[in-house]
Amino acid sequence: MTTVISEKVAKKTPRPASIIHPYDILDSLFPASAEATLRKEKHQQGKGRLPTPLNLQECERFVLTKGFLCSILQAVEALGEVTLRMADPNFTEHKSYVNSHAAAPLRTSDIPKECSGFSSEDWLCRILAHYTGTDIIPEQAPSILHETRLIRTSSFGMSQGGRGVMMKEQYIIGQNNIQLGQDALQKEESFLSDAKRRWFDESTDPFQNFNFSVPPKDLDLIPRGPCPKCRKLSHLYCAECLLMSPPTMESLPTERSEQMGTALDNFLFSDLHSQRRHVKLPINIELVHHPQEKITKSTGLHACLTSPTQARLVRFPDELPDYSPEDTVVLFPTADAVELSDANLDFSKIKRAVVIEATWQKANTVVQHPKIVNLPKIKLTQRISTFWRHQELGNQFLSTLEAIYYLCVEAYERQLRDHISSPVEYISPSTLPTGVHPTYCDENGAISAHRQHILPEQQYAGQFDDVLLLYANRQQRVHSKYKNLPQAKVPRVWRSKHVGIDDMTESDTHKEEQ
Repeated sequence: MTTVISEKVAKKTPRPASIIHPYDILDSLFPASAEATLRKEKHQQGKGRLPTPLNLQECERFVLTKGFLCSILQAVEALGEVTLRMADPNFTEHKSYVNSHAAAPLRTSDIPKECSGFSSEDWLCRILAHYTGTDIIPEQAPSILHETRLIRTSSFGMSQGGRGVMMKEQYIIGQNNIQLGQDALQKEESFLSDAKRRWFDESTDPFQNFNFSVPPKDLDLIPRGPCPKCRKLSHLYCAECLLMSPPTMESLPTERSEQMGTALDNFLFSDLHSQRRHVKLPINIELVHHPQEKITKSTGLHACLTSPTQARLVRFPDELPDYSPEDTVVLFPTADAVELSDANLDFSKIKRAVVIEATWQKANTVVQHPKIVNLPKIKLTQRISTFWRHQELGNQFLSTLEAIYYLCVEAYERQLRDHISSPVEYISPSTLPTGVHPTYCDENGAISAHRQHILPEQQYAGQFDDVLLLYANRQQRVHSKYKNLPQAKVPRVWRSKHVGIDDMTESDTHKEEQ
């Protein structure tokens, strides 16, 4: 066991503030104590948690890094509060850290009596000497704890990559350790460049030239309506029941604006919402939903709502059918995945595509399921996402609905290229105001380099843009909410200037820790 503890911290958790429990420290410092023995006996009986004390005989002394200090900070504060209370029952600190641990809170009976009156600074001196062989004088401990709190607080707003690099940086006593190292700064700059939302920074509308049946903002004019099944009031649709929830006739104003009338007629219902217009897609979609993905946050549901005859929700793993590799593909960027334009892919036989609705970590579990693992994998050409939620991997990673939409675009292009019959009615791109659909343009409005080879007669002309209508409405609502807010209230990954360690003040630190 030669791995530095800070490396474990950086890899296993995004917030390395409470990795080491106070029990781990106590059992490591006092392995023969009656309390440590009792905890082991309880664990053997299945009645308690067995800590994993750090055995110095099995490992080299830990390097004093920022990650190591952050991992023990919360435990040190908890120990200090309990041992000070042992000496003075009336002692109270400004903030209690004791109950912030997953295991049972510390008790005074857990700690040797000779430790009565130890402060957090005293515990830090003892632990650093025990684990790293670093002897510090008591006067240095407060500044070390203060710097560590600043490092921990600032790490909350960093990317996972930048945080991992920072936590491996060596902590040098007596020097300024708040500054980020060069490698961590480069990681953060790279992440912020990838995560930047141009549509937010420059107030541009990424859906300006899309062929929607209704302007997305007009959907905000429609009041909430009851779900036909559960009767819960919701705006436009009920995510739990997967049904549109149009407003009742009684809830609509007597004199409706033209925009509201168009939104109601063209999108939600016609003839008293009995025959809603369905979007036709070039390929059937199987949306496999992981149970740990919150259904109300799912963007893939929009495809099932706008095209219910061709997009189906499948709950993983109970509802997974037996798919045939002859006519089914999986949209997932594995090493062996091919693009839809690949000539080796016989697209004439493909009837459906499986799309996974899950986080990237959970999606790997879904892909390895026996009913999916042997299906052919496909991937999309690179796109820039308009998704408003934080994406650690960068803005080239799309939301689920964006992936479904661009999959349909590329599937339709392949059908036109190979002269395969398509459910989607052909419309010439020359009918568009700009002569080309926005999906073929980059952020500057020019034709993308990887789309220039597609002939005009094989291009998509916006026939199923309505799949994105609910998504575009939500995106515009998010933009409207944040565009006039102070910079501090804007999500960190959207800001033009990132707030890092250098920008942290004592008041910021106190506020974040509260």
